[in-house]
Amino acid sequence: LVSPKAFLAIGQPAYSMQDGIICYIDKIFTVIKPYIPNPLELAKYRRSINTQVEGNVLQLISLLAKATKDKFHISICDCIDGMLWMTLTKALTDCLAVLHANVPAVKNKIQDGL
Repeated sequence: LVSPKAFLAIGQPAYSMQDGIICYIDKIFTVIKPYIPNPLELAKYRRSINTQVEGNVLQLISLLAKATKDKFHISICDCIDGMLWMTLTKALTDCLAVLHANVPAVKNKIQDGL
């Protein structure tokens, strides 16, 4: 398992790189995706994720959204449905707000999911 702090260790330099992080997004998402629920496997997800890890994953997603703006929509679009299955926390609502503000292409998907 990945340390919860690892997500922030990825997010902070990614945020400072801005658009320069785009070439690494696919690699970053190979680390993120196991921590976003698959609606078809929710029972398995609920047993395996702790809230600190989930919060840090959401913070990483927020930092990537702020850094890359609309260029992030292709990567995050597949994850929105899974994110909406997460436990409703401040971290989730903050992340969805950041996505809504910075990635216009996912606004409708977030609104429809809520």
